[in-house]
Amino acid sequence: MPTAFDKLEKILRLEQSQGYRNRAVIGGLETFADIWRGEALAEGPDEEQSQRINEIADVLQRYAQIDEARRVQVVADVLNQRDPSLDKTPSRQPPLHKPGSHPKAAPSTPPPVMPPSERASTGLEAPVSTLPGVSTAYSARLRRLDILTVGDLLYHFPHRYDDYSTLKPINQLEYGEEVTIVGTVWETGTRKTRGGGEIVTSVIADASGTIEAVWFNQPYLARQLRPGRRIVLSGKIDEYLGRLTLQSPEWEPLERELIHTGRLVPVYPLTRGLSSRWMRRLTKRVVDHWAPRL
Repeated sequence: MPTAFDKLEKILRLEQSQGYRNRAVIGGLETFADIWRGEALAEGPDEEQSQRINEIADVLQRYAQIDEARRVQVVADVLNQRDPSLDKTPSRQPPLHKPGSHPKAAPSTPPPVMPPSERASTGLEAPVSTLPGVSTAYSARLRRLDILTVGDLLYHFPHRYDDYSTLKPINQLEYGEEVTIVGTVWETGTRKTRGGGEIVTSVIADASGTIEAVWFNQPYLARQLRPGRRIVLSGKIDEYLGRLTLQSPEWEPLERELIHTGRLVPVYPLTRGLSSRWMRRLTKRVVDHWAPRL
């Protein structure tokens, strides 16, 4: 089983390969240092070994505040420290440099940065294809948006937000407004258009009244919008033959955490083969997974 020092060496080698950008682990080496200290001390080192573990962790916790030349030296110093369980004579090892000291001059040229294809698939540098639900086909579509890594996805910002935060009863809806309603599906049907397309219509009801919602060329919705299902819809109120309608609204089941309705909804730049709903779901999964570690 790898020791804490094995893990530390692996992380620092990755940090070298990435050009000392403090991206080898989520949260940076300063966050990793505190976790690593606990793991290393849990392995039962003696007093001298514990002192060296604390010294290494203290230095790494200041990693984000030092410039690149100092980072090169700090990483080299730590890598030069052998696992204290194998060597109890630390005097033979080069000392770690602490703030205020003057380390030897850094190498004139830092180790070359490995191309993305050769980097370890960890952290924000991991290929976007490693995310659940991102197939080879979706990876190719994301590449057209210059999204190659998890980090690229997080920095693919929305170009606007639609405000669906206003919740209203059906009998208070007005033409032209952007709203969110909560209701129950009464009935859902489909019909063909003259051009061969298909229209799905659902009657949605709440305690105050009913409204018809309409979607074009999405026949699968007829199976999803089952009578009796409680849903949340967001969109613009339109009018057809004197009746208010919701034209192609966003919707989702009431029991789920709202992503597409009932709030400020991000609208991302897209490309052929990617939908707004798919992009929002993928981005939310990534944010939920990585945000606590940033």
